[in-house]
Amino acid sequence: MTLFFRTISTCALLAALLAGSALPAQDGFSQAEFQRLHAELNPPAAAWEGLPWRLSILEACAEAAKEKKPVYMLVRSGHPLACV
Repeated sequence: MTLFFRTISTCALLAALLAGSALPAQDGFSQAEFQRLHAELNPPAAAWEGLPWRLSILEACAEAAKEKKPVYMLVRSGHPLACV
């Protein structure tokens, strides 16, 4: 899910930068130029992205207690589509 949104946001930022730039029109990007721009616009991975996900808080707590690790719980309020 996060990789999808990162890819979409990277493409959107790249399109916005190219649309508003004062560069002369070109037929396209070279592969090297695209790779450089993609690396600049792609944010670094967040630490929480590597954590295993559990849908049940009870399963997560049981596994965390067994492995002696903390539980990270992401809680959001409002509508799931951000239409509050």
